[in-house]
Amino acid sequence: MEARDFSLIVDHWGRPPASHLDVIAVARQADELGFYSIGVPYIPLLSDDPELMARFGGVGSLPFPYHLDAHVLLPLIAHETRRIKVGFQVLLTPVVHPFVWAKYLASLDVMSGGRAFAGFGVGVARPHGQPGALVPGLEKLGLPTRVRGRMADESMEIITRLWRSPEPITFEGEHFVARDVALEPRPLAPWGVELWWAGQSPRGYARAARFADRIELEFPQVEFVREVVVPGMAAANAEHGGRATIAALISLEVLERGAPDGYVERRYGHRGSPDAIAVGHPEHCAAQIRALHEAGVDHIVIAPDAPSPDPIQRMQEQMDIFVDRVLPLLR
Repeated sequence: MEARDFSLIVDHWGRPPASHLDVIAVARQADELGFYSIGVPYIPLLSDDPELMARFGGVGSLPFPYHLDAHVLLPLIAHETRRIKVGFQVLLTPVVHPFVWAKYLASLDVMSGGRAFAGFGVGVARPHGQPGALVPGLEKLGLPTRVRGRMADESMEIITRLWRSPEPITFEGEHFVARDVALEPRPLAPWGVELWWAGQSPRGYARAARFADRIELEFPQVEFVREVVVPGMAAANAEHGGRATIAALISLEVLERGAPDGYVERRYGHRGSPDAIAVGHPEHCAAQIRALHEAGVDHIVIAPDAPSPDPIQRMQEQMDIFVDRVLPLLR
């Protein structure tokens, strides 16, 4: 594996939150180190659940963390980098009309020389169908949540048709309408901007196969990837004529002496499968990544370590350590 087999998410909230200059510094470093992409979360509003606020860095009585809007950050990142792809990771599909997403991403792609990408999704759900971090934010904005999957299907259909058609398109859906509309400029590639779909269910496989280049799994188990996702994506790609590969979001924290007893559980217990928490000495981190790769994961997305007082500095340190100490073990 090479550096371009890995992408980064830059979480820019903390105590205090990161500035735009901090985020740009991370992006420049990732670009120089050869990472494939850098994504900025698009989270307009979070739940006020105390557990989730602790996870996402809520401060005091604020029901959501202070952070700069990704729409503003991404053009700055694109301007200050040269090779790395830049985009949303991930954005909530139903928040705005799909024409707005299509226009913004096409413009970003043209301005960046074809380096835009976007991860789309419908929001995280907790076990047993309880709302997760993103869904209550939609409810606070008066947006429907029970039909967000159907809204996403219509949205992706409109977006991809606008990108690929030189003529105006018409779409009459249950939730979105586009009547005799065209898009200019269109993305530089004839098929449009690179798309990822965030999800790990049969409906997610179908959306990835129909519209996306990758499906992104959040902190998955190795066995789940091998036994469920790989055959599920193969079947969906065959049915829909797709080509989506598999990416996995993981936690990474390289520790010179390994993780002390209880460290991973205290700091990363909320993040799902231990298979996708690469925390420890370099050999351990490499082994975790290798196991996912051998199970069928084509691309790894690195999330920063658990919330810290200076997430940007930690991320910069961890990028260098990963490239110097872990990546050579994966070649």
